[in-house]
Amino acid sequence: MNRKKRYVVMTFGSYGDVFPMLGLCEELKRRGEDVAFCSRPGTREMAERIGIEFIGAGDDALYEESVRNPDIWHPWKASFMVAEKIGELIDPSYAVVRNEYEKHGEDLVVIASMLVFGARLAREQWGFRLVTVHLQPLVFRDTRKPPRFSVYGPDMRKLPRWVNRGFYGVADLLLDGVVRKPLNEWQVEHGIEPVKKGIFRDWGHSPDLVLGMFPEWFAEKGEEWPRVSEVVGFPVWDDEEKAGLSAELEAFLNGGDEGGSGGDRPVVITPGSANVFGGKFIEVGVEACRKIGRRALVMTGYPEQICELKEGREMWCEYAPFDVLFKRVSVVMHHGGVGTTARCLGSGVPQIIMPLAHDQPDNGQRVKELGAGDWIAPKKFTVERVAARLEEMVGDAEMKSNCENMAGQIAGEDGVKRAVDLIVGE
Repeated sequence: MNRKKRYVVMTFGSYGDVFPMLGLCEELKRRGEDVAFCSRPGTREMAERIGIEFIGAGDDALYEESVRNPDIWHPWKASFMVAEKIGELIDPSYAVVRNEYEKHGEDLVVIASMLVFGARLAREQWGFRLVTVHLQPLVFRDTRKPPRFSVYGPDMRKLPRWVNRGFYGVADLLLDGVVRKPLNEWQVEHGIEPVKKGIFRDWGHSPDLVLGMFPEWFAEKGEEWPRVSEVVGFPVWDDEEKAGLSAELEAFLNGGDEGGSGGDRPVVITPGSANVFGGKFIEVGVEACRKIGRRALVMTGYPEQICELKEGREMWCEYAPFDVLFKRVSVVMHHGGVGTTARCLGSGVPQIIMPLAHDQPDNGQRVKELGAGDWIAPKKFTVERVAARLEEMVGDAEMKSNCENMAGQIAGEDGVKRAVDLIVGE
């Protein structure tokens, strides 16, 4: 008789990082597995609401400090800032895994973001099964078809592979340099051979299983990816507590025409759940909508950054479930996070993306190449340019058809189920 496994799912970050992992937790629980979710304390309520055991690690102050630092959205400073924060999470994440391993031994399976170095270090010590989860294609190496790293850099797919290898080499040298000191000090202290190079290139990926949480038509599996990589599809999951729309939001959506189903569907403007610096983005988006006579729905958890809105034509809401809302709007204007990008694709709605940093430029480029939207660099994100592109999109029958076709593809996939099949070995 097989012994019961213990699954611990770990991540730190915004809703875009947390929601997919809670989706994995919920599917594991549905199958009768023993599962716990480990993250910053501020996510406890979401986990416990769906009946998932919660393990707190780190603190919310580190998260708030990070999102309120403007460097988090800088085109190149952002990567160094994230690398620096990784070191601060080693001890708390390792302590959780050590405690779990002491109780469950080889029956422990840890499912974690690549940035949870504490889990990777514990795997080196004790050899339990570790699954690395990548939500975005950007983190996979590919010198043949490299991702877009910046809105201002060249299209690397037009460059020779030796140039792209050189770029990755320099990036490794710089980013590994930020995290190497705390990582190596920790390894020496615990009797583990220090990793001298290839921290993000090789070591950060689990040798057991690496999951790409997106469909292959969004990002084709490359020959340089880890050998144990599997692409499973987008992880569609939302907070069930907020699954419905408020009466006020329903009234607004229905206010443009009969049922909100015709030409006056509003435009959603959302800078992302972790962006406290989205004021200018929101202002430009709202003004662009006014310029072409479209209604606007601003969605942000930081209302202090909202410009003055016109009653009846414009509305603010803190949050609404994307899968319900996006099917009832004309265009979504957002930051290019992979979670929002995936929900737009799954809802069949065109996107205008203003990417800043991290995976956002790459996601924006992929959306553009799929014919499902467009991206505009921050320096070119003006009322005139956004209004013109918005008006084109609203009347673009080919783009709408592309979006509907991709929504149909996603409806036939189940990234969470496929991921859990691989995690439990089915």
